[in-house]
Amino acid sequence: SSQTSPTTGPVHPTVPESYNHSTSLTVYDSQGNSHIASTYYVSQSPGTTNTWSAYLFVDGKPINVDGSAATLGSQSSVTMSFDTAGKLLTPMPIAYGPIASTTLDPNLNVDPINLTFDFTGTTQYSSVFSVNTLAQNGFPSGNLVGINIDNSGIAYANYSNGKSQPLGQVALARFANPQGLAKLGDTTWAQSANSGERIDGVPGTGSFGKIQSGSVEASNVDLSAQLVQLIIGQQAYQANAQSITTEKNITDTILNIR
Repeated sequence: SSQTSPTTGPVHPTVPESYNHSTSLTVYDSQGNSHIASTYYVSQSPGTTNTWSAYLFVDGKPINVDGSAATLGSQSSVTMSFDTAGKLLTPMPIAYGPIASTTLDPNLNVDPINLTFDFTGTTQYSSVFSVNTLAQNGFPSGNLVGINIDNSGIAYANYSNGKSQPLGQVALARFANPQGLAKLGDTTWAQSANSGERIDGVPGTGSFGKIQSGSVEASNVDLSAQLVQLIIGQQAYQANAQSITTEKNITDTILNIR
């Protein structure tokens, strides 16, 4: 929204008269500790129309654009300029940092925090200030809750914080003549001269199939028909066995004739 610049001193979170609007979101450091990053917007009108200054505070502490600790009144800011139609002209995204962890807490020892803000899509219209979308890609610490494999064979570790981390990918191999593989027993087969050389690949590419995680392979035959064939085979076996027994008895009778 188009407003005039406040007239009360430097930007300060506890002084609403020192800024026009603000937004906040939770960000995370390398150990998963949460921090509140707040941006305070100050209109530069009427001095410089269609221009705003954005000041960053993390955990209530003023931060310069280069990530160093700032002093109220001399804090550096990002300039956001709009054209006459209200479209943002400032190149995006904007990088802040690195912010040393001791700047936020003398007892905090984590990797420096680098924050990148993307204000793409921000507009300046004659309407009430509002935040339509607000998102960040950091995560708190989490515990492993499960492992999932997608149809391309990539194994993911799933964590309680909602993040998934790829662990590796299932490798597949095929042969020009699968029927020529050498049987080793226990459903194990080996490459042979008849099978051809092994061709390596990954699921879902070329002629390689896809992975069905958590699925149980169903039978690929008609069980009812196979049961009927089994009964027929069993009856044939019994009939042949009876014939052999009868033949043996006749033979014994003939040989025992004196």
